[in-house]
Amino acid sequence: MSRAPQMTPVPVVGAAALTAVPGRKRLEELVFDAARAALDVAGLERADLDAVVLSGSDELDGRSISSMLTSMPAGGLLKDTVKITDSGLHALAVSVMRILSQDTHVEIAVSWGVPSEGNPEAVERTALDPFFERHAGVIDVVATGMMLGAYLADFDRNLQEVDERATRKWAAAGVESCAVDRSFVAVPLRRGHIAPTVDAVAAVVLASPSAVKQRGLNVLGQVTGVGWAVDAHSVGAREHSSQPALQIAARHALARSGAEVTGLDAIEIEDRTVLHELLAVEAFGMAGPGQALDALADSSNIVNRYTGDGFGGLPMHCSGLWRLARLCERDDVGRVAVQNASGIAAQSHAVVVLEGANAA
Repeated sequence: MSRAPQMTPVPVVGAAALTAVPGRKRLEELVFDAARAALDVAGLERADLDAVVLSGSDELDGRSISSMLTSMPAGGLLKDTVKITDSGLHALAVSVMRILSQDTHVEIAVSWGVPSEGNPEAVERTALDPFFERHAGVIDVVATGMMLGAYLADFDRNLQEVDERATRKWAAAGVESCAVDRSFVAVPLRRGHIAPTVDAVAAVVLASPSAVKQRGLNVLGQVTGVGWAVDAHSVGAREHSSQPALQIAARHALARSGAEVTGLDAIEIEDRTVLHELLAVEAFGMAGPGQALDALADSSNIVNRYTGDGFGGLPMHCSGLWRLARLCERDDVGRVAVQNASGIAAQSHAVVVLEGANAA
């Protein structure tokens, strides 16, 4: 496959990452709060926006066409507004491409995940193929359990090693090992292998280099590379012990930024389960096939170095944009790759390389 051309950096001038107490505020209010906070950081008003890109999942929201309710709170009244149904980082990638095409000069990408408002597992069944998968009930946790079983068998790893990794992740979140739920949700996947979810909204304001200069905007960081790829829809048609789509997304993002994995200060991944963490570490080339458990046992590993372990509470759907926004709040961030996934068993992936104020 040909190497992706290096990309012109796109400045980040505003960012906000919010978590919410379920039931305290409506989704529209949360979206407004995040968009308003990001604009305040940028020193801009809604009128300064050329466009708005939204990213949400109706399945997680428990609503149909939730963008009808969120476009205006995000700043989309009488603005060019589009919605992406893939992850929050996919929305950011769209904003980056629009600015690079000189179609716009100031954009805001807004993404959210409020799983407390619906019953995602019940809704997931309606998205399955009606002839084969729906009868088998291959929703996300079932597909993940199947992939974990294949991973253990293909690389001769054992479930106890996965349990130990989960225990360490819960410990990092302040949960004692005796409190970790070891019941099975889809053998061999245990409930304790899955990160707890939180309601969250993230917003990131991007500006063209010319807009930054003309308006005197403060640059929080620069997006220097983006990449994305989608795996086969059917879980049965995918690689069961790896994520080639994430490998492609990571390779393209790094190539466009002119970076190598060894030159990154951190890799912020979506560790929605222990398995997803292992597959992401291997997809980025930080460990060989089946060797991620060994690499993560090294205390010097750079996974989620800045934004923390997802087992402390992981935003769904918007986690990548949420992590990137948190990175932009810091002044000690160098060159970081951020990953976000969406779909059953992480079918679709996006990777963004961010260079912070501390980048060499």
